Order: sequence, then structure tokens, then C-alpha cells
Amino acid sequence: MEKWIAIVSAIAAWIAALEAFRSSRMSRKAYALALQQEARLQPSLSLHLVEGEVRRLGVGAPRIYVFRVVVSNGSDASNSIREANLLVEHGRGHVPSNLIAPHRVELMERLTGLDYEPLNLPREIAARSSLGGLVLFEVPADLLRGSQVEAYTLQIVDTYGHRTSVEALFLQERAQ
Repeated sequence: MEKWIAIVSAIAAWIAALEAFRSSRMSRKAYALALQQEARLQPSLSLHLVEGEVRRLGVGAPRIYVFRVVVSNGSDASNSIREANLLVEHGRGHVPSNLIAPHRVELMERLTGLDYEPLNLPREIAARSSLGGLVLFEVPADLLRGSQVEAYTLQIVDTYGHRTSVEALFLQERAQ
């Protein structure tokens, strides 16, 4: 009889071990799903540059940079674009310098021939959606006169202070 008790106990122990292993695998999968869900709730804006141009309004007048952008919210939570900036990396000789210009909607009044609306900031973006529009920046001509521009970088800042940027590799130059 003792032999049967030992055999039944061993079988019960094996069944318990198999059930513990199965439960462990299931809990790992549940944890991975929870991490994915948490990641989808984190702020996640992406910035896409559709086209960019530089407008010169006249000799000695400021340059106006116009970019058509699409901003996408890949998160399951809504977010907002708090601000947009243009970072101009330039240098005179061997001295590098940076210039940051803020987005200014009122520059639309000075431009003609634009088919898109500017982004009025701050602007909310619903979960899993996108929006597009123009961002406009003014840079005084004398700040860049005599310097070599190395890069133009567009940057947006969301409600949480996260920065997303994209480098503008090609800009059309137009006279007003």
C-alpha cells in the first residue's frame, strides 16, 4: 500500500510541476502583452517632412522658411503639439553656430501662392491619427549672411516635453 501512495504522490508532483510550468509560460505572455499595452499608451509623435522652401521677400529682407509637414500620433492616448522650431546649423569660417527660429503663423499674411493652412499651435492630435499643415519660420537675412549653412532641422515638442525632429535635406528657393 505504501508503494501506491508513493506512486500517486510522484504522479501528483509531476502534474503540479507541469501545471506550474504552464502557468509560468502563460504569465510571461500576459506580462509581454501588458508591456505592449503600456508602450502603446506612451507619447509617440512622428514628424514627416513633405516639402520645404525658402522665400526671399527682397534684398536685405528676412528669409521665410515654409515647410509642409505631417505629424502622426502612434499612441493610444491623445497628445498635443506644443511648439515647432527650426534649428539652423551654420558657421562662419571655422566657428560653428546654431540659430533657433519659432513657428509663426502670422507669416502667412506676407506670403502668396500657398495652398495649405498653417498649423495653429498648440494643437491636439487624437490617438492613432495624423494631421498636416504648414510651419513657418522667419530668419533675418543678416544672421546668415556670409555663413555656410550646414543643416536645417525641424523640431516639434509635445505636451510632455518630448522632442521629435527631422532634417530637411532639400529646400526650394523662391522669390516672393
